[in-house]
Amino acid sequence: MTDKEIDYILSRSEALIEQAFALKDRADAMRRAFGFSVEHYDEELARAFPPHVLAAAMAVERAHVEEAKANAEALIAAQATKPSPSQSSPGRPRMKRIHRFAKV
Repeated sequence: MTDKEIDYILSRSEALIEQAFALKDRADAMRRAFGFSVEHYDEELARAFPPHVLAAAMAVERAHVEEAKANAEALIAAQATKPSPSQSSPGRPRMKRIHRFAKV
C-alpha cells in the first residue's frame, strides 16, 4: 500500500469517526428532548420501560450497529484495495484530530 492510499484510508476513517461523534451528539440531544438525563439515561430508561421492551430495543439497536460496522469495514476494505483515481488523495492526515479522538 502506498502512502497516498494510506492517507486516503485515514481520511475516510476520520470521516467515519466524525460521523459517529455527530450521531452520538444527536442521540444525546434527543435524550434531552425526551426529558432524560444524558448522564443517567440507562437508569431512567430502565425505570420508564418494562424489561422486555428494553431487550427488544437493544436487539434492534445492536443490529443497526452491526450493520453500520459491516458497512464501514466494507467501505474501508474496498478503498484499501482500489482507491478511485478520479478522487484526489488528501494531504497528510490531520494528526491533531486523530489525537483528539484517541482520548475518547
